[in-house]
Amino acid sequence: MRFQDHAFCSGLAAHLEIAYCIVMAFDRIHIDPAVCNGKPTIRGLRFTVDFVLKLLGNGFTAEDITREYPELQLEDVYQAAKYGAWLASEQTFAGL
Repeated sequence: MRFQDHAFCSGLAAHLEIAYCIVMAFDRIHIDPAVCNGKPTIRGLRFTVDFVLKLLGNGFTAEDITREYPELQLEDVYQAAKYGAWLASEQTFAGL
Protein backbone atom coordinates (compact mmCIF):
# COMPACT_ATOMS: atom_id res chain seq x y z
CA MET A 1 0.00 0.00 0.00
CA ARG A 2 1.32 3.41 -0.93
CA PHE A 3 1.26 6.46 1.35
CA GLN A 4 -1.47 8.12 -0.75
CA ASP A 5 -3.72 5.03 -0.67
CA HIS A 6 -4.50 5.31 3.02
CA ALA A 7 -7.32 7.83 3.71
CA PHE A 8 -5.68 9.29 6.83
CA CYS A 9 -2.30 9.58 5.16
CA SER A 10 -3.71 11.20 2.05
CA GLY A 11 -5.60 13.68 4.23
CA LEU A 12 -2.43 14.35 6.19
CA ALA A 13 -0.48 14.74 2.97
CA ALA A 14 -3.01 17.33 1.77
CA HIS A 15 -2.65 19.30 5.01
CA LEU A 16 1.13 19.13 4.82
CA GLU A 17 1.02 20.33 1.23
CA ILE A 18 -1.16 23.31 2.25
CA ALA A 19 1.19 24.08 5.16
CA TYR A 20 4.18 23.89 2.81
CA CYS A 21 2.50 26.30 0.37
CA ILE A 22 1.79 28.74 3.21
CA VAL A 23 5.38 28.56 4.43
CA MET A 24 6.72 29.08 0.92
CA ALA A 25 4.28 31.95 0.25
CA PHE A 26 5.37 33.72 3.43
CA ASP A 27 9.08 32.96 3.55
CA ARG A 28 9.87 36.46 4.87
CA ILE A 29 7.39 36.26 7.76
CA HIS A 30 8.92 34.78 10.91
CA ILE A 31 7.24 33.90 14.18
CA ASP A 32 9.59 33.38 17.10
CA PRO A 33 8.43 33.52 20.73
CA ALA A 34 11.75 35.17 21.63
CA VAL A 35 11.28 38.05 19.18
CA CYS A 36 8.61 40.72 19.71
CA ASN A 37 6.60 38.47 22.04
CA GLY A 38 5.91 36.02 19.23
CA LYS A 39 4.28 38.52 16.89
CA PRO A 40 4.91 37.87 13.19
CA THR A 41 7.98 39.82 12.11
CA ILE A 42 9.70 40.58 8.84
CA ARG A 43 12.71 38.27 8.35
CA GLY A 44 13.17 38.00 12.10
CA LEU A 45 13.94 41.70 12.35
CA ARG A 46 12.13 43.69 14.99
CA PHE A 47 9.65 45.02 12.45
CA THR A 48 6.28 43.45 13.12
CA VAL A 49 3.80 42.74 10.37
CA ASP A 50 1.17 44.81 12.18
CA PHE A 51 3.54 47.81 12.27
CA VAL A 52 4.02 47.62 8.50
CA LEU A 53 0.28 47.16 7.94
CA LYS A 54 -0.47 50.22 10.09
CA LEU A 55 1.95 52.27 8.02
CA LEU A 56 0.23 51.13 4.82
CA GLY A 57 -3.17 51.85 6.37
CA ASN A 58 -2.02 55.36 7.21
CA GLY A 59 -1.25 56.06 3.57
CA PHE A 60 2.45 55.27 3.33
CA THR A 61 3.50 53.49 0.15
CA ALA A 62 5.88 50.55 0.08
CA GLU A 63 8.49 52.93 -1.33
CA ASP A 64 7.92 55.38 1.55
CA ILE A 65 8.36 52.59 4.09
CA THR A 66 11.56 51.22 2.58
CA ARG A 67 12.98 54.72 2.27
CA GLU A 68 12.21 55.46 5.93
CA TYR A 69 13.32 52.00 7.13
CA PRO A 70 16.18 50.91 4.83
CA GLU A 71 16.46 47.53 6.59
CA LEU A 72 13.20 46.61 4.87
CA GLN A 73 12.89 45.67 1.23
CA LEU A 74 9.90 46.20 -1.06
CA GLU A 75 9.15 42.48 -1.05
CA ASP A 76 9.03 42.57 2.77
CA VAL A 77 6.28 45.19 2.65
CA TYR A 78 4.37 43.35 -0.07
CA GLN A 79 4.59 40.07 1.81
CA ALA A 80 3.39 41.70 5.03
CA ALA A 81 0.34 42.95 3.12
CA LYS A 82 -0.27 39.50 1.62
CA TYR A 83 0.05 37.91 5.06
CA GLY A 84 -2.44 40.39 6.52
CA ALA A 85 -4.87 39.68 3.69
CA TRP A 86 -4.44 35.94 4.20
CA LEU A 87 -5.17 36.27 7.92
CA ALA A 88 -8.21 38.45 7.24
CA SER A 89 -9.56 35.89 4.77
CA GLU A 90 -9.53 33.10 7.36
CA GLN A 91 -12.95 32.13 8.65
CA THR A 92 -13.70 33.46 12.11
CA PHE A 93 -16.52 32.55 14.44
CA ALA A 94 -18.36 35.34 16.25
CA GLY A 95 -19.00 34.81 19.91
CA LEU A 96 -16.13 32.42 20.54
